[in-house]
Amino acid sequence: MGKEDYMSATTEGVPEEEARNRGRARAFLNCRAARLVLSLGMAASLAATLPATAAGTAYAAPVTANHHGGGGGGGNNHGTGVGNRGSGGPGWGLGGHRDRRVSVSGTVSNWSTGGFTLTSNSFTITVNVTDKTLYVEPGQTVPGQSSPGINGVMNGDHVTVTGAPSGPSTLKASVVKVPLDDYTGTVQDLSPPTFQLVVTAHLWGRSDESADGSWGRLPPRWGVVAPTTETSTATTIDVTTFTGTGATQYWEPGQSGAPGIGGLTNGDTVRVVGVQQGTDAMNALYVFVPLARVAGVVSSTSGTPVSSFVMKVDKWATDTVNVSSTTTKIRERGVPQPTISAGQYVQVRGVQDGAGVINALLIVIRPSGRGWEV
Repeated sequence: MGKEDYMSATTEGVPEEEARNRGRARAFLNCRAARLVLSLGMAASLAATLPATAAGTAYAAPVTANHHGGGGGGGNNHGTGVGNRGSGGPGWGLGGHRDRRVSVSGTVSNWSTGGFTLTSNSFTITVNVTDKTLYVEPGQTVPGQSSPGINGVMNGDHVTVTGAPSGPSTLKASVVKVPLDDYTGTVQDLSPPTFQLVVTAHLWGRSDESADGSWGRLPPRWGVVAPTTETSTATTIDVTTFTGTGATQYWEPGQSGAPGIGGLTNGDTVRVVGVQQGTDAMNALYVFVPLARVAGVVSSTSGTPVSSFVMKVDKWATDTVNVSSTTTKIRERGVPQPTISAGQYVQVRGVQDGAGVINALLIVIRPSGRGWEV
């Protein structure tokens, strides 16, 4: 049967337009069938040229770091296994991502030039370093401090390590960060250029003076910026200060003399920021001696006019306030020349002069119980 006869037979009794549409449909189906055959042929040819691969292998290094979730299996090289992202829980699962990076924080022990042990409340891992490991150690570039590197890391330092797991409980470090210590506490055993800082766990409160308004432990009664490093129990930090090149910098508002360690007194509450030097030790970069800011009831006075007085600041504590005729300002609403007497409720802002002693800069006499308005 010729083409014309076939077309005539298949379209006999069919309107011309419908016959034309049927022809187009047959041509489309023939084109799709040809493409399918071509694709199957190419797939078979490609499969014949690829080497056989092993079954997918799961890469999971069980570690007790709680914040790194486990993952699924992954293929070897061109294998077909696909790793699923971990959803949390013990271990760090690599899945198909052999170069996945994790970050962990803890305390250094067992230090050596090749690495150290990192311990926190929830895990202990071995950290290996190489000549390509980057060290982030703020303050280490200050003259007199050690240069950034593995030698700048000490047993007892608190560090954060970023790297790739290289085995069970083992991390190959790409970055080691040694942050600055930042403590607020009370000065004791002052013997320039060193002193001890007693850091005690106090009531929680929000620091109005902190840059981010974050919550932190506030020493009682003093308007001290909350520290970023906190302790749950009393801790004594050995602090070393420096003079000359790379000298420790001091911030001491209200001090009559030049800022320096000479402005410190045993009992002062201060904030110290410095370079970690192992367990409970630091080299001070900055020492902040904030003004005291207290309120209470005058219990007794000395001198005429008053040169000092004792004020009860809470149920158990009292402070001694020194009053200067030249540097102390006394204010009371509606009273041109106010005087201080026992029983008054006063608010005091001044320079710390040891434990429980304030050299007053401003005294405001207020009705009992009124809040700060100075």
